[in-house]
Amino acid sequence: MPHQTYPGNVANLFVRYILTQIGADAGGFTADNWQATLDYFGNCCAYTGQPLPAPGSYDKDHAVPLNRSYGGLHVYGNVVPALQEANSQKAGLRYDEFLNAEPGRFPSLDHLSRDERQGRIAFINTFMRQAQPNGLLDAHPVMVAFYKAKYEEVKSMVEAAVGTARALLQALQVPVADEAPDVDETTLIIPDEAQLELEEQATGSLSTAYARLFEQHRDARIGAFAQAVFAQLFADDQIAPYLDKLQNPDYSRQQLGLYHPALVHQRNATNSSKYYADPYCTPDGTDYYLCNDWYRSRRGTFEDWLTGTVFGPTPSA
Repeated sequence: MPHQTYPGNVANLFVRYILTQIGADAGGFTADNWQATLDYFGNCCAYTGQPLPAPGSYDKDHAVPLNRSYGGLHVYGNVVPALQEANSQKAGLRYDEFLNAEPGRFPSLDHLSRDERQGRIAFINTFMRQAQPNGLLDAHPVMVAFYKAKYEEVKSMVEAAVGTARALLQALQVPVADEAPDVDETTLIIPDEAQLELEEQATGSLSTAYARLFEQHRDARIGAFAQAVFAQLFADDQIAPYLDKLQNPDYSRQQLGLYHPALVHQRNATNSSKYYADPYCTPDGTDYYLCNDWYRSRRGTFEDWLTGTVFGPTPSA
């Protein structure tokens, strides 16, 4: 089901535009390139090694995703054939991260031994080097840093623009609700290609439990989603590195879009209206209460914090 577009989605689209333009400047990807790619992989899935079904029943996947974290390009050498199940499970991962995943995480790879997985990685590596011997497909930290900086810049610009627009409406004495009622969100979507949407799914960095929460609460209210996520974070003791920060109002505002600390030790007469009644408990027996002041427009901010900070490539406290 389609979902509302958030500042992070707009920023992602901006980065994708940059990447597609660079790819086009570097030669792009032609029909002849695709035939050469199919020939190299023997009309088999680049990841599983299994034969491809009829055209239209398999995908063209970017081995290095077209997103800010990896800076992949739509060029010969980075577009490979993939069975739809494998492509769906790979989502926003690099090809080597996908194939190096722990056994059992991705069912589409269960038939491959560890050595066979390494063989698939080497096979793809050789293809990429042969297709782009100029190093175009190598990891370029300076470029990735540029993409990430532009993402943050555009995201901040969008958030600021929305705030300015709301202020202008208030100046015109047009009432603006704190949280919009449920609406048909199909009118809020920026059109996008399905494959690029798949590759921008940050949930590829999440464990099965958290990826399931994302899916189960995709259409739920943000408060219910936040409660479920924090319950899992406390249950797994993943919350420990962030406990102090989440009690800081500045951090909670900047990282989660909240107007109050995300967590407090006590729920009392002063703050009871802003925190859920049921506490979460740490292994040492300390209770924490979660802020209930969540707004639909901040869902993207919350998801970015979870996937980019808590479960990002380099989690940070």
